[in-house]
Amino acid sequence: MPKIVIKEIDKTKAGLGEYSNFTVFVPGFVSSNKIKPTTGTIDRTKTYFDDIADENGVAELSDQADFIKYVGKVAQTVEPIAAKAPVLAKLTPDASEAAARYAARTVSASEFYITYRGQLYTLDTSETPSQNGHLKAASNIVVRDGETDIEITGTVGVYNFADPDKANTWDANTEYFRILPGDEGTDYVEVNPQVGNQIAYELLGIGYKVLFKQITQNEIDGLGDDDMKDDSFWAPFADKATYDFRYLISGFMQTDNTAATTYTSIHNAICKLATERGDCVALIDIPEYCYNTAATDYKVEVAKYTAGISASDKYTAFFMPTVEYNMTEDSVYNNSKFPGYFHYLLCASDAFVNYPEWFAVAGYTRGVSHVYSVKATTKKLGDAAVNLFEPRTKVKVGKDGNDDLFITKAINIISTIKGAHYLWGNRTAFLLGDADDPVNDDLVASHFLNIRQLCTTIKKELYVTCRRFTFDPNSDILWINFCNAISPLLDRMKANQGIEDYKIVKVPVDTKGLLKAKIRIVPIEAVEDFELELFLEDSITGTSVEIDESNGTN
Repeated sequence: MPKIVIKEIDKTKAGLGEYSNFTVFVPGFVSSNKIKPTTGTIDRTKTYFDDIADENGVAELSDQADFIKYVGKVAQTVEPIAAKAPVLAKLTPDASEAAARYAARTVSASEFYITYRGQLYTLDTSETPSQNGHLKAASNIVVRDGETDIEITGTVGVYNFADPDKANTWDANTEYFRILPGDEGTDYVEVNPQVGNQIAYELLGIGYKVLFKQITQNEIDGLGDDDMKDDSFWAPFADKATYDFRYLISGFMQTDNTAATTYTSIHNAICKLATERGDCVALIDIPEYCYNTAATDYKVEVAKYTAGISASDKYTAFFMPTVEYNMTEDSVYNNSKFPGYFHYLLCASDAFVNYPEWFAVAGYTRGVSHVYSVKATTKKLGDAAVNLFEPRTKVKVGKDGNDDLFITKAINIISTIKGAHYLWGNRTAFLLGDADDPVNDDLVASHFLNIRQLCTTIKKELYVTCRRFTFDPNSDILWINFCNAISPLLDRMKANQGIEDYKIVKVPVDTKGLLKAKIRIVPIEAVEDFELELFLEDSITGTSVEIDESNGTN
């Protein structure tokens, strides 16, 4: 594979559409009703998603129909099983033959199966059952009711039940077993308490493409061969030739700190991936437990959390709080609450219709969602929060033991302004400077999220250009062709308020087979602050008395 190295150097100081890829990398669960029946030797773990996924369990989806076909709906709420329709488990390998053998008590456990988060479990017929069989009680198990995935804990009874109307998508005539709860009235948690699946589904509906990565609960918990907390889990997705995406999300939404260490580690891992690639942004939400009413001092908790994401840098952006939307009643999912970064993606889908991606997705014009209106945010945050969490230099917020605790990485706030909700932030997690440091005492280009998007677009264009000319003669003609290939994008950025100017310089080298160049750009950052003075004078042309309004005196 050719070696293409694109370095980025930020030498700025404060005061000085179709060519873009809008793909989001989303980890999530494949619904257990997507188990694919086969003939001959039965592979009960194979799903329809496997037909389109690569060896790393990733597939690109372009629309919601594909999502439902290959991934399926995975529910997210917690409801009593008693309120559900009869729960059904598929009978295999052949429905009619297996049903007859079951009635004759000659069936073996291997001829019945259900799935739990993509993992196979079977019926246990080692005992004389009270109702024709038992599920193994060693693990939580997921079965289908034709509509949702339900996780059941413990031993439950099974009996023959046929209902073509409740059949799964692949076969409307298959017989099923209805699973009865062992303890009536118990609450059973449905599979996938995360929102990654619904985010993927919603994004596909508003024009994004999605790289969907199939995961299992064991990969989240670190119980299998792969562990989402390990860098090795994410290593394959650093390959730019295979995977091309602009945004990277965890697919999680933390409402409490039950698994705080796990999710913090996963967030660090995806931040490292974004940094290694250099052409995407990891979007991270600040967990609810940091700023909800139970938090004694939410400023301290938020600062501690961002400090814990040590891998975050200019390729990461933080968002808070979580947002509840007015969703349509016919939505495939019933969840309406999402992490803060989802609001950024909603706003961006609107903004990039009329503005290039190097415009800040924030403020009154581009920081509002027209896809779904905001019903409420978990915590109302106004100007005070914006000023605190989006400072120009680091800000002390309290103590962590005996040590001073600072806001050292900006957080983009979904702000409540006169009852309306706007994304009011355009920052990356690039480390903030110190007001007392004469060199690093203010914002630079790497602190601005819109400039990160601008650099992402340039880097993707450079990568494609380099691949196009790899193995061409390293001559003056190649240099001319190279410049001609990337200049149109840079000219477009210059004409549309992305950069003030640019210069492409060829660097002489002694190394054989190497073309080296420097592309110097002067980016235009988004305005964040205004410093205005109002003077009252008796006359513009004559002798005047200056009246300073800044301190409220006449």
